[in-house]
Amino acid sequence: MDPDEPMVLLPEDEPGRFGHWGPGRWILVAVLIGAAAGGGAILFLGGGGQGDTGPPPRPAPEQRVDPAVRRLGVLSDSLQDRVSAYWEVQDGFDRRRIGCDSLASAYRGVDAAFLSVAQAYRQTGARADTVAARAFDRASTAADSANRRFDATGCRRP
Repeated sequence: MDPDEPMVLLPEDEPGRFGHWGPGRWILVAVLIGAAAGGGAILFLGGGGQGDTGPPPRPAPEQRVDPAVRRLGVLSDSLQDRVSAYWEVQDGFDRRRIGCDSLASAYRGVDAAFLSVAQAYRQTGARADTVAARAFDRASTAADSANRRFDATGCRRP
């Protein structure tokens, strides 16, 4: 086609009122746009296609801790505190700042606390959960370590 030649539009080539797509395609486009807008409105307003989810779930019931197991935990913590205090006194003894009497007093605190923990653990029996059993094992190990260290000092047992 020559660019200088005028274009002739014949009646059968005329696009018509709806353009080249015809009325059916424009209706399809309108339906798709309407569906997209409606879906967006549902998502925006919180529907999201989830439907009615009902009331919120109830919180899990609070687990009741056996008083004997709770007491074991408290006594284990107390023993750990006594062992920590013992190691501070042991450090002073090693530096020759304190004598056997002070070291024996600190050891007596560890020993008394360990006996309380052992008695509480025995009272829990099979009710002691794994957390309590691990706490008892840690406490036993700490008390045993303090016991061996005290014996190595040559101080008389209280």
